[in-house]
Amino acid sequence: MWLLLPPRLRLAVVIATSMVTLAGLQAATDWRTGEEVPAYKLVSAVVFIVGTVLVFVANAAWRPLWKRWPVLGSLIYPDLNGTWTGTLVTSWDDGSEPRQITIWVKQSLFSTSVRSATVEGGAKSTRVFLEADRDAEDFAIWYSYRGTPNGQLRRRSPEHEGVCRLELAAGPDQRLTGSYFTSRHTSGHLDVTRVSPDRVAEQAQ
Repeated sequence: MWLLLPPRLRLAVVIATSMVTLAGLQAATDWRTGEEVPAYKLVSAVVFIVGTVLVFVANAAWRPLWKRWPVLGSLIYPDLNGTWTGTLVTSWDDGSEPRQITIWVKQSLFSTSVRSATVEGGAKSTRVFLEADRDAEDFAIWYSYRGTPNGQLRRRSPEHEGVCRLELAAGPDQRLTGSYFTSRHTSGHLDVTRVSPDRVAEQAQ
């Protein structure tokens, strides 16, 4: 969710963090060599230590905060962590028979990953991009992935690359719907519902 911040704010944070880190390291070096440490370097060292601790605390505490104050999901981005199950309709077999699919989302303040599995194989995200239109309360997740069919199917269904976009449906039903496209020139539609806020019984390892 870090990437959802405005670019100028991210740049300012990076610059400020770099300056504080540098001053803090210089303070540590001066202290080890027995030199007198200027006050500003001491302050920078303290800020660096406190800031580092706060980053770890924030990364661990954001989900409880989102749960306690759901409005944060609308102001920043929803918590998509968990296990999602539903159906997949694919052009691979002309959509004649929807498949069951399970998707696992692992989301933190600084990274997001997606895995999925059907009876034919699994897929793992290679890149993930979170999309937010807060005014319209429209949230989506884009991810590229590498699909790995089960061994006995690889002759007719080789490994492939794909791109998927899932949009969070409005309302309390916790649904993700969207489409995907692959390097095999196939496409499909997904419709999944969150069944657990945790990545339970994950098989797509």
